[in-house]
Amino acid sequence: NGSAEVVRDDSGTEEKLATLAAGQYFGEMALLNRAARNATVRCVEPMDVLSIEKGDFNALIGHLDDMRESFERTAAKRKGDA
Repeated sequence: NGSAEVVRDDSGTEEKLATLAAGQYFGEMALLNRAARNATVRCVEPMDVLSIEKGDFNALIGHLDDMRESFERTAAKRKGDA
C-alpha cells in the first residue's frame, strides 16, 4: 500500500523520475550492478516496505532465474528512462 517517488538531484535541481505504487520495488539497479545508488526514493503516502539484505537478494536471484531476469529487465528499462 502507499506510494513513493523517485527523484534525482541534478546540480541542485530535483528531477522526479517516477512514482512507485503498491507492489513495485526499487534498489535493484544498485544491487545488480554493484554500484552506488543514483536516485532517492521517498514516501509520499504512508506505506509498508519490505527490505531485503544484499546477501539474501543475491541468494534469491542466484537460485531463481525467472526472478533474476525480471529484475534485470526492470533495471534495463529504468536505465533507459534515466
